Amino acid sequence: MRNTLSFLVEGSGGELPRIVGLLSARGFGIESLTMAPTQDTDVSRITIVTSGAVDAIDKLTALVGKQVRVLDAVNMTGKPLIERELALIDVKAVAGPARQEVLSLASTFGAEVVDVSEEGVILQASGDWNQVNSLIELLKPMSIRGVARTGTVAISSLT
Repeated sequence: MRNTLSFLVEGSGGELPRIVGLLSARGFGIESLTMAPTQDTDVSRITIVTSGAVDAIDKLTALVGKQVRVLDAVNMTGKPLIERELALIDVKAVAGPARQEVLSLASTFGAEVVDVSEEGVILQASGDWNQVNSLIELLKPMSIRGVARTGTVAISSLT
């Protein structure tokens, strides 16, 4: 099961290797990892997406939460949250029907065209993990030349 974990930590980076070490020592792989300052520049949010059984993830979250510089540790899986990811997708699409199909898909998914050349188009897509994956899957038959993705960022929803 895909799990989204959120950690608020003091400082700007010293806790990241410690938290990653705790995950890897327990056999958890990391699908996505982001870290950035919050509104308080002395506090950073680390968002990690990993897979595993719910009880094992809950134990891991509690263990990370006991670290000295960890202010909050939450398994956000199954809770109301807003999740986003950004992808740059380079698609081979010369002028004509192929390019129109790429542009149509981009429009459907709310992706922006950030560069156009004679040989192709680079799209910027943002959305939740499923939305970005769906667009990439639909573009694969059109010869994707490259994809660069950010990690997932997530925050609790107000609902």
